[in-house]
Amino acid sequence: MLIMAARQKRMKKHKLFNKIDISFLVPFAEDINLDKVVLEIDRKIPPRLFCEIDIIYVGKFDFLDEEGLCSKFIALSMKVMLFMI
Repeated sequence: MLIMAARQKRMKKHKLFNKIDISFLVPFAEDINLDKVVLEIDRKIPPRLFCEIDIIYVGKFDFLDEEGLCSKFIALSMKVMLFMI
């Protein structure tokens, strides 16, 4: 539990289009510049494609793997998009 809390403190918060929170649930290799990746998405993808998304989670999701998917939109009380890495 303490390890997870320490990792979350070190992980920088990211926002897509300055409004959609992105939560990275697994650590990334040091050579991946997440700021640059988010900036590229901001530049190349129209925000209107994300108008129904409240938060994005990036991580390893067994149920996506079982379904043969790499992403999924889930409409709960909050609209969530999951990306599998």
